[in-house]
Amino acid sequence: MTYNILYDDGEERESYYQTIIYEIKPDILVCQEVMNTTGYNHFLDAIFNSAIPVNLLPVADMNADGSVNIDDIGPLIALIMGY
Repeated sequence: MTYNILYDDGEERESYYQTIIYEIKPDILVCQEVMNTTGYNHFLDAIFNSAIPVNLLPVADMNADGSVNIDDIGPLIALIMGY
């Protein structure tokens, strides 16, 4: 499952995300355009962890030139689920 959450407007869509994630129970969820740790933490705490308690693995940001931003959560985060 994949979501582009660049224009996530906070609480307005939370219940929709929670319902969809809970019903589908994806093995992997990829979020694009997560611009900062505030957005990342909000998506995990308010949306994802409310829908399904899981084990999470953040994946480093990959740049177009192949370099990796090790210290940056970055726009690509894979959440590996443990049911």
